[in-house]
Amino acid sequence: MTQQEIDNLKKYSYPLVKELFMPHYALLYRKSGLQTTGKKQHTAKILEVQFVEIVGFSKINQVFLSRT
Repeated sequence: MTQQEIDNLKKYSYPLVKELFMPHYALLYRKSGLQTTGKKQHTAKILEVQFVEIVGFSKINQVFLSRT
């Protein structure tokens, strides 16, 4: 982690805040499945899609596919 990420982690309990924040949607796969329903509708404009393997503390271990 960079010094700024460490400082953010101490202050905000998360390293990627302020200019390091990267808004994203995380769609997760669970082998066993997960049934959920919700009443809120969200709209977003997707500019880039990546399929990645994430390990540890939100570390991208491998990028399988990246499309803009």
